Amino acid sequence: MINVVIGGATGRLGSLVCALVHMQEDMRLTGAVVSDGSASLGLEIAPGVRAVGASRLSEAVADATSTWTLHRRRRWKRTCRGRQGRDWTS
Repeated sequence: MINVVIGGATGRLGSLVCALVHMQEDMRLTGAVVSDGSASLGLEIAPGVRAVGASRLSEAVADATSTWTLHRRRRWKRTCRGRQGRDWTS
């Protein structure tokens, strides 16, 4: 599953991208960012996803990547453990 954070989520292009992400089976909208002071702040873009201001971009990205990073890191460690001592030239 690919977690997606969209900047300008309530604009014309951003709304289209949000809709396209929502239709994909392998993608999940996890964050929506709008400009600070926008009337769209707090608007629910998708189920469980509310628009945050640009000043909170790092929080939105952290929320999107925290689960993925932890999962990938664990998977990578298991993969590396299994490859120790192998000859990778062949």
